Amino acid sequence: MRVWGIFCPGPSLKAVNGRVFSGIDHSIAVNGAVVCGFYFDSWVVLDIEALEVAARHRVCLKQTCPFSTLWFPAGLVNELEQHHKTASKLLGVIMRTRHLRLYSRKDIKLFNNPCPRIDHLLWRHFTMFIAIALAIRGGAKQIRVYGADLAGDRYFVPGLENERTRLNRERWEMEREIFNEIVLAAQNKGIKITQVL
Repeated sequence: MRVWGIFCPGPSLKAVNGRVFSGIDHSIAVNGAVVCGFYFDSWVVLDIEALEVAARHRVCLKQTCPFSTLWFPAGLVNELEQHHKTASKLLGVIMRTRHLRLYSRKDIKLFNNPCPRIDHLLWRHFTMFIAIALAIRGGAKQIRVYGADLAGDRYFVPGLENERTRLNRERWEMEREIFNEIVLAAQNKGIKITQVL
């Protein structure tokens, strides 16, 4: 699987059409991108709000589920059960019907330092970077990132915002700086990462 596509929930995701999947070997939806109407091989979630939006869109409560495997932090399962009943119900459906990969602190090295000389980056703090790390670990030689606008104050669907996320210039500048470091480090390993807007 040499070409991986990562689909983020930025405003430009609205312009993506199904033709882009024809050249992709493995696709990953990041957070709320899973509700955009396409099928994905994997879904990576770090924001509980993404599960709640997916539940409102009746993802996995339909006959066809838009992904094969969900990657979700084990540490958030209890919080879901106590405070987010709708998202917890969806996670329960996924646990019964799909492949669920819960990752914990023990597994965090999976997302830290997939490329040499960038072990100082906190990959696990940003869902898009977790998706990139998974692609690199999966043997990707090309990674195409869609819907990662790294700008603006909203997502492609409403409701994905949360109190921990600040969609402002400072946040996007920080994320872009890390993204550029990852692109360069990957390039040095013969892996091409392209931001498709």
